[in-house]
Amino acid sequence: MARILYPLALLLLALAGFPSSAAAPEIPPDLFGRYAPAGNCAVLPRINVGAGGVFLDTATGRSGPLPIDMCFSCAGGAQYEGIQIWMGIKYGKDKWGGDNMPVIFVFNDGEKRGVLSVNHDDTLRTPLGAPMTQVVKAGAFRKCKG
Repeated sequence: MARILYPLALLLLALAGFPSSAAAPEIPPDLFGRYAPAGNCAVLPRINVGAGGVFLDTATGRSGPLPIDMCFSCAGGAQYEGIQIWMGIKYGKDKWGGDNMPVIFVFNDGEKRGVLSVNHDDTLRTPLGAPMTQVVKAGAFRKCKG
C-alpha cells in the first residue's frame, strides 16, 4: 500500500510549497521513540525520533538531526483523517528551488501504530550517503518496546 501511495505523497509534498525556515518542524510526541527492523533495537540500523529531531544509528555511526519536512495529510488531502504521517528527508534543492526529498518516512504505515516504512525515489539519483542507504535497504521498521 505504501509503495502505491509514495508517488502521490511525493507529488503532494512538492505541490505543498513548504516554506523554508530555520526552525525544524515540530514532530508529534506520539512518534517519539526508537525504530528498528522488526522492532528489535539490538540490531542496526535504527531511527531515533525525539524532541531534538531524527537521528540514524547505523554501522557507520550516529548521524543527525536530519533536515525534515512533515506532511499530515499526504493521502486524501484535507479530507484525510487517518494516523499516517509522512516525513520528507531534505537533500538540497530541486531544479525549481524547492526541497529535494528523495526519502520519505511513513509513520503509522498502513494505519498501524508503530510501523514505519522508508520509501526511496531514486529517479533523481540523489546521493544519500552510507547511513541513509543502510536505512533505505532495511525499508521496514517497527517502534521498539520500552
